[in-house]
Order: sequence, then C-alpha cells, then structure tokens
Amino acid sequence: MTTKRKPARKAKAKPVRKIENFSNLPPLSTSQLARLLNVTTKTIVAWASAGVVKRIAHGRYDLALSVQGFARHMKAIADAKGDGSVSIERGALLRVQRQRAELSLAKDRGDLVERAEIMRDFDENCRHVRLQLQMLHGYLVNSGVDQALATTVVDRVLDGVKIIEDGGSLSDHGGYDREGKAYHPVPDELEAQP
Repeated sequence: MTTKRKPARKAKAKPVRKIENFSNLPPLSTSQLARLLNVTTKTIVAWASAGVVKRIAHGRYDLALSVQGFARHMKAIADAKGDGSVSIERGALLRVQRQRAELSLAKDRGDLVERAEIMRDFDENCRHVRLQLQMLHGYLVNSGVDQALATTVVDRVLDGVKIIEDGGSLSDHGGYDREGKAYHPVPDELEAQP
C-alpha cells in the first residue's frame, strides 16, 4: 500500500507590526543602536555627546529621534564632501549667479557692450565706408584716372568691405576674396600711373 505524502507546509510570514506612533517605541541599548546603525558602541557614545543620537538615560537611546539625528548627520557629511547632488547643484547655481553679477558689473562700468550694439555700429561704419568709396570713384575720374580703372579700384575695395562684413579678414590689404583668389585692392595699372 502506497501512502501519499502530504505537501510540506509553507512557513507563514509573520505580520509586520505597523508603527503608528514613534513615541511609543521602546528605548534601545547602546549595543542595539550600534547594530542598527552599523557602527561601534564607541561611535554611539561619541554621537550622543555631539547630539547626533538622542540619549534618554544612561545607556538608553530614543529610537525614532536617534535615527532621525543619524539621517541628518549623514546628509550633512555628504553635503560637506560635495558628494550630494544638492551641494553640486548649489555650487553650480552659485557659479552662474557670480558670472551674472560679474557681467552686470562689467556692463555697468562700460567694459561690456552688447553684441547688437556692436553690429549696429559695424553696419553704420560699413555704410559710411561705401559712401566714401563712391566719392573716391568720382575723385579718381575727375583726377584723370580712366573711369574703368577707377571703377575696378572701387569695386575691389568694396569686395574687401564685403569680405569683412561677412566675417572674413584682410591683413594689410592682402588676403583672399570670396573665390579664394589673392585679394589686392589696387590694380597694378593704377600703381604704375604717376
């Protein structure tokens, strides 16, 4: 005759006791609190003297207040080391605020000019240069320079102005035009004229 085995009983989990009121928790001894916080009993005594954990009697500690004090203590250590994201963000915010204050101060002193203002002045100067070049064309023609040659000179200089307006640079009237060819504002024919 075969007997059926009864299935093994599963161990029932003990119900977790809800803690509604932290003030009703029994106090812990120095060694119990040390095991709970994973430190030595000497550390618990030192923390009690420093006010990190709450001692309610000789060798007895309030559980809730001690855990809260421990959490505050650990957060303060992390913030002091700069490991905490709060301190990193605070440092970044302070750097940005300092940079803004420095820029504002530089602007108030007149050391800093806004880009829009510079561009307005630059555009106005370019317009002035173009007008002067058009007047130069008339002066060259009235001085006996061939009109085609005068037009070439003015056009080349205007090309140079355009290069500068577009963000390029010309050094000592040398450089390159938009096609990458060497740029010389004065044609050889004009340099040869007396």
